[in-house]
Amino acid sequence: MICTLELLKYKAANNSLTSSELMIFHSARDLKKDFLKPLKVKEL
Repeated sequence: MICTLELLKYKAANNSLTSSELMIFHSARDLKKDFLKPLKVKEL
C-alpha cells in the first residue's frame, strides 16, 4: 500500500491522477490531507 501511495503522490504532483483515482480520493488535496500526510508521520 505504501508503494501505491508513493505512486499517487508522484501523480498528484504532476496533475495526472486518473478519473477512477479521483472518484476514490475526491481530489489531490484530499489525497494529501487524508493519506499522504499520515503516511509521512509514520516514516522511519
